[in-house]
Amino acid sequence: APTVRIPLVIDTTELDVLETALKTAPGRCLINSTHLEGGEEKARRILGIAKRYNAAVICLTIDEQGMAKTAERKLQIARRLVELAAEYDLRPEDIVIDDLTFTLATGEEIYRDSAIQTLEGIRLIKKELPGVHTSLGVSNVSFGLSPASRKVLNSVFLYHAVEAGLDMAIVNPAQVKPYAEIPA
Repeated sequence: APTVRIPLVIDTTELDVLETALKTAPGRCLINSTHLEGGEEKARRILGIAKRYNAAVICLTIDEQGMAKTAERKLQIARRLVELAAEYDLRPEDIVIDDLTFTLATGEEIYRDSAIQTLEGIRLIKKELPGVHTSLGVSNVSFGLSPASRKVLNSVFLYHAVEAGLDMAIVNPAQVKPYAEIPA
């Protein structure tokens, strides 16, 4: 049987553990995740470690002001993260931007178009930051809804995210239905 190589995804909770994992893991790793919530210091440390061990990095569209809510802010933070990564000689191809999404179940006006902003954020990132990959935790959009609603919303959202240029999705297969099987 052929050997399947699955990339090791390493969390960044403890940087010493991260570095130990990168020293011992076979193949190329994907570090999950960095952001700018507390400023640039920790992100810089992670990007330096990524360069040292030839790892790729998932970067979240969060900065000192919190999670980006609009497509433009998502792009602005993504651009900042890519520019920061370039200081460590990481290429756009080494970066995966997760532009994040909010649940639609809050009922709050501020989150009413959050899924649309996420999709537009993917489009902008792919257009403005060539070579960068995109990722998304798809089911975040449907937290708080009924299981049947979640399945349909996750499927529709995934379909449109891929259309917008999404490269990687984190999705529970039990929480999606093939788009073509959803009746009009």
